[in-house]
Amino acid sequence: MTVLQIMEEERAKGHPNWLVVGLIYDELFRRSLDERAKKRDAKLDLGTEVGEINKRLLEAAESRVDIVLQAASPSKRSRTEPPASLPSPGAAVEAQQRAVEGLQNFAERANEAARTMASAVGKAAKGDTGKGKTDKDRGSKR
Repeated sequence: MTVLQIMEEERAKGHPNWLVVGLIYDELFRRSLDERAKKRDAKLDLGTEVGEINKRLLEAAESRVDIVLQAASPSKRSRTEPPASLPSPGAAVEAQQRAVEGLQNFAERANEAARTMASAVGKAAKGDTGKGKTDKDRGSKR
């Protein structure tokens, strides 16, 4: 609830990056609790800590907004341009089409192999070994 309160207060103040302030605060707050818990801080009271805004952490979060935004959006590209590591939508569609074609080819080969096996099983059940002789012709007493 505290993080939502921070976000709402920052938005009400007109802070353009109110959401980022809340997210940074949340991260700093969780790290702070983790460190204190690992040190077995006797003064750590989760009920109180979670219900109150830590002003020191809030100031730290507000001061880090620009650093975080700069790290998240390099100046070499515009904010509307997708990152270079992401494929273009056309390339993704082409890759998907190649994958579908590969699966279709695999399915056709598997289907053909299944037909061949079924045919061989059917012939074996009838006693046809494919060499023109049946079990009867070989003198089998079935």
